[in-house]
Amino acid sequence: AAFAGSSHAAILIQDNFNDATAPHINGRAPSVNLVNSNSWVASEAVDAAVLNGSGQLVMGTNFNRTAGISLGANYFTTNPGIYELSYTVTHPEAYGNSWVGFGFTGGLNTLQNLTDDGNAAGPWLFYRASGQVNVRPNGATGTVTLGTDYTGGTPVTFRFVLNTLATQWSYDLYVNDVIQDLNGGSAGTSRTYASGANPALSHIVIGTGSSGGTGISTGDNFTFSVVPEPSHALMLVASAGMFALRRRR
Repeated sequence: AAFAGSSHAAILIQDNFNDATAPHINGRAPSVNLVNSNSWVASEAVDAAVLNGSGQLVMGTNFNRTAGISLGANYFTTNPGIYELSYTVTHPEAYGNSWVGFGFTGGLNTLQNLTDDGNAAGPWLFYRASGQVNVRPNGATGTVTLGTDYTGGTPVTFRFVLNTLATQWSYDLYVNDVIQDLNGGSAGTSRTYASGANPALSHIVIGTGSSGGTGISTGDNFTFSVVPEPSHALMLVASAGMFALRRRR
């Protein structure tokens, strides 16, 4: 699958799922990982997340499952910057309220979905097969429902922009490169965490939720990037490059 994402961000981790076939992604190394040597951790349940040679990840929404890659504990506190996490999802049709989601978490329980405490998710979103998109700052709370429902059969690209430079972290969401209003009636579009409430994040993840109606959806181009305008972010990319060089030796 071809990469699609922000043109001004430097890729740190990417998976385009171009392998021929595999029954699951547990233990699979992503296509690119300049952060560490970690692989996917995922359920090995049949049809939970399958590579079928199409260049996409096939995801069965009759499962409550989460799969992720560990960045390391408190990664964003140790490496403050502006980060992007994007994922393209296609529902073949409007088959119900079951969903595909993705985002950031503070833990990983592969047998739960992203609303459950074992994953400590947030920010994250879930895209229902009905077309509705819900965005949450934490686990099962703080839902913002986007004003647009999206059409089955058409790829939809979601992109979080997480800013961990300030004392209070904030995030934006773009859908097909259009910024979304996560603030409702308040000024601006960003969602900002309350003082002292920044999440303790360690993983980037994808997941599915069984919520009425089941089907097979696909995901593509899971990409974690750093926006290189701040000098610190530039230094982070350089250090990531050194890590990759050491791995090749």
